[in-house]
Amino acid sequence: MKGSKRSNNKQTENKNFLLGKEYLVGNYPLFKEIIYASGFYMISYITDFDRHLYKLQLRGNIYVSNTGNVLVNKEAELNPYQWAYCIAHCLLHNCLGLWPTKDTTIIQKIVNEIIVTLYLKSFGLTEHPFTDLSSINLPKTDDREYLTGLVEFSIKDNNPLTSKYLSLNVAAQNDIDVIYNSSKKYVLSIFEWQNIFKSAIEKSILRSLEESIGYKKEGNYIISEAEKARRWFINNYPLLSSLAADFKIIEDGTVCRTEEVSIAAVCEYTKEIFINEFYKHNPEVYKFLMAHELLHVALRHLSRRMGRDPYFWNIACDFVINNWLIEMKIGEPPNIGILYDEDIKGLSVESVYDLIVSNIRKYRKILTLRGQGLGDIIEKPRSRALPDNVDYTDLDRIYREHLVRGFLLHEGRGYLPASLIEEIKIASMPPIPWDVELARWFDETFEVHDEYKSYARASRRQYATPDIPRPGVIIEEQEYSKTFGIVFDTSCSLKRYQIAKGLGAIVSYSIARNIKYVRLVYCDAIPYDEGFIRIEDIMEYASIKGRGGTILQPAIDLLIKDSNFPQDAPILVVTDGKCDDLLIPREHAFLILNEDNTITLKKSLKR
Repeated sequence: MKGSKRSNNKQTENKNFLLGKEYLVGNYPLFKEIIYASGFYMISYITDFDRHLYKLQLRGNIYVSNTGNVLVNKEAELNPYQWAYCIAHCLLHNCLGLWPTKDTTIIQKIVNEIIVTLYLKSFGLTEHPFTDLSSINLPKTDDREYLTGLVEFSIKDNNPLTSKYLSLNVAAQNDIDVIYNSSKKYVLSIFEWQNIFKSAIEKSILRSLEESIGYKKEGNYIISEAEKARRWFINNYPLLSSLAADFKIIEDGTVCRTEEVSIAAVCEYTKEIFINEFYKHNPEVYKFLMAHELLHVALRHLSRRMGRDPYFWNIACDFVINNWLIEMKIGEPPNIGILYDEDIKGLSVESVYDLIVSNIRKYRKILTLRGQGLGDIIEKPRSRALPDNVDYTDLDRIYREHLVRGFLLHEGRGYLPASLIEEIKIASMPPIPWDVELARWFDETFEVHDEYKSYARASRRQYATPDIPRPGVIIEEQEYSKTFGIVFDTSCSLKRYQIAKGLGAIVSYSIARNIKYVRLVYCDAIPYDEGFIRIEDIMEYASIKGRGGTILQPAIDLLIKDSNFPQDAPILVVTDGKCDDLLIPREHAFLILNEDNTITLKKSLKR
């Protein structure tokens, strides 16, 4: 019964409050933009704990704290127009930064109420919940110094105007609707609220102008600075012009908040560059941001990651790209600071990554263009679904063609660092197919002996012609002793047709090199050892048990410590790359079945 009572309370929300919000959104474009940009999730109903903590009046209508939270009394009996006034009043406290501190005096609080009321009156909002604003002779200016003197004078003279000014708050008579919260857990910072307010003013003015002249168009017809930067690359910078033309810019603040983008990020699957509109920069900074994100895509940083830690790989890419952009003098870095180190000049992304993972503690919470602890290469956007039936292999080819075309057109048009030219040439080369790499690994690992004939062993045809001696084919004993181990990851992300494709290639190349038996171990919570099996039967034996294991080191240890497994036999690990860091003290390779339906082979370094 108690559970149903709580459920009913949720359903019987203050209907007039919701109607007031709808009225405000439908009739005041400025507050509509503020509400949509802030998400309106900072509003909550007052609880008994809140009343005790902040010593709120039982009949208080609504309060706003210095953290941006708005506390609403669900029992307050106001009409929708009065609720609209109260909501707008609290939102202006946030947008104007009129928050109390621990030392804020009553005079400063009254001055803040006067300023907010003057703004609301200029917007045509006058339906105060308990005060007739027409009966109060409000000042003609919102100058804080003048208002402070006016309030101080009225208090000293015991002027009845003081109580009238105090009644401008929307909580209750003889109360103040701003409260101090010492937790400092801000919903949005003052800086973010100011940017929201500025953007809302711009958009509401544009909408009003469009309506007044009868001009309507989807989207914003005024070109933003980010869009100007994109067009600059299309018209003036051949290296990235083709790629810039293929991407669109998303500057919606709500989308950027959903994707947790502080300044900029990119998603190559949706062909979108996210630029947070609440952070304003000069035109040169937008050029820097645009070049940074486009180079992530052009140099195929996402597909080159190959099982490495996504965040640390992103940091390594940022270091390398920022060094190039500063050296080429393309735009200006944002004033928040960027990842830049002169000591890594000329190093590849892979080399920088190796340096970073050797000191993980230092780089664990470093700030990127997307934010703290987040990489600006977005794989799976939260605000939109990935396009259906995307051929990611074809997408990789398209971006490579963009890069090659831009590089050819850029010759003689501007300075490019030698390390960037080298990266472009490497990225422009089509990748070697995984099955070719696997064949090379077999060739390098298992020596193929030429068959030879010897009279020491008679040919099978000797019985037909006993009077004619014929040499027989000799196969050395070591051909029968060749073997290797397969450690199979049973992670549930592996797709069956990928497994069949990978294991089928292993079987074919093994038979071609006279490998008769292979040691199969697959790993779930614990390793399962199938022992030595005939290579032709591997598909039959490799049944998936559990489909949940991602810790493969126990399976490696089982092979290494087994005296029956040859000490010089290599190990082939079949995995999706999402496993623990493996220590394999012998020749080995990884056959990685990627999420994007591709297969890659990563070989160990020669010792």
